[in-house]
Amino acid sequence: MVHAFSPSPSGGGSNPPSPSGGGQGGGFRIICVDDEASWSDLEESIRTDTREHGWNTAMTEQYIALSRWRAAKTPHRFCLAYDRERAVAHVGLFQHGPIAYLHGLYTRPDARRRGAGGALTLAMPAEADAIGSARLTLQCIDDGYLPGYYRRLGYRAVGEQHLWNKPV
Repeated sequence: MVHAFSPSPSGGGSNPPSPSGGGQGGGFRIICVDDEASWSDLEESIRTDTREHGWNTAMTEQYIALSRWRAAKTPHRFCLAYDRERAVAHVGLFQHGPIAYLHGLYTRPDARRRGAGGALTLAMPAEADAIGSARLTLQCIDDGYLPGYYRRLGYRAVGEQHLWNKPV
């Protein structure tokens, strides 16, 4: 089962400044990827993410190329959380009409449970507003942990769906 979430009307948690304006979130520096240095940091974060999930090099490089294409050709952006000078987490934000979609939140294993993912997630409503979105939404699997995580960050479930597949 997949849950869809939107920020609660009352907010919840604290909202760090929008990455568009830079800023700190929970002690982390939050930025949107907008130059070669930040792209290099995002690519390294993606490589760490995909290694952890068993992707091969070709799949990872294809995903990086797709991410660059999305950022250049669609209303898609990526943001990073830095702990000092090291990128420790990333997330994607895609705008479709008045709705922004948060996706692909990832925190490096050695930086987990210290607030980087939360700082990124809490910064995204302001970023969605800055790009003209009226709503921010995300989806997560019902693995027992993620729905509660997003609720603690001030998101509320607005629906659920079942995904079906069939081997071909």
